Amino acid sequence: MNHAHLLLGLGASLAAVLVILLGVRRLDAARPTPRVVTITTLGLGALTCAPAVAIELGLRAALGDALLIGGRFLDAFVVAALVEESLKLAVVLGYSQRRAGVLDVMDGVVYSVAASLGFGLLENAVCACADPRTALLRAVTAVPMHAVSTGVMGYFVGRAPFVRKESRIPVICAGLALAVCIHGGYDWAIFDRGPYWESLSLGVLAAGAVLFARLLVDARKLDTAMYGHAALSSIEEPWPTNITQTLVPTAPPVPQDPLQNR
Repeated sequence: MNHAHLLLGLGASLAAVLVILLGVRRLDAARPTPRVVTITTLGLGALTCAPAVAIELGLRAALGDALLIGGRFLDAFVVAALVEESLKLAVVLGYSQRRAGVLDVMDGVVYSVAASLGFGLLENAVCACADPRTALLRAVTAVPMHAVSTGVMGYFVGRAPFVRKESRIPVICAGLALAVCIHGGYDWAIFDRGPYWESLSLGVLAAGAVLFARLLVDARKLDTAMYGHAALSSIEEPWPTNITQTLVPTAPPVPQDPLQNR
C-alpha cells in the first residue's frame, strides 16, 4: 500500500468534511447550533456505519438474485440509500433534536449534514485503506453526495416542528423520500455501470446540489421571518400552515413612560 496515497485520500476526505460543515454552519451563524452537539452528531453519524453494514449485508443475503433486477435498483435505493438515510435521520431525531432541540429550520439542516458527514468520513476512511486513489475521488463526489442528500432531508426535519402536529411525520417522511431518491439515484448509476454512468452519477449529484441550495435559501428566509427583520410576505412560497399566528405572534404593546406626557 502506498502510504502517501493513503494519507492523501484521508486528508482529502477530512478537508471535504470540514469545508462543507463549516460552510453550512456559517449560513447558520445568526443562531448557530451548539458546537458540542454538532460535533457529537458528526461522531454518532460515523458510528452508524457499523449497523448500516450489518443491515445491508442481511438485506443482500435475503434479497439474493433480486438485487440484480433493474441494474441493481433495489441494492441502490433500498439496501444502500434507505438504510443509510434512515440511520442518519435516527441520529438527528434521537440525539440532536432531543439534546438541543430544533429551534429554526437551519438547525435541522446543520444537524443532518453533520450526521451525514460523519458517516461519509468513516466510510471513505475504510475505502482509503483498501483503495486510496478511489478514496481521493470519493472525497469530492461521495462525501458531498451524503451531505446533499441528507441536507435536503434536514430541511424537512427543520420544518417539521413548525407545522401542525399531525403533519410533522409526513413532512419528515417527505424529506426522507427525497434523500433516498438523490442517494439512490447516485448509487444506481454507479452500481449499474451502464453507458455514461459517470455522467449520470454526477448529474444526480448536481441536481441534488441545486435542490439543496434552493432549500438553504428558503430555510434562511423562513428563519429570518421568524426571528429577524424580514416580513413573512417576502417569502414567495409559504407552506400551508398558520405560521403568522404560531411563529410570529403580535408583539405586546410597549408601555409608555408617563414622564413623556408631562
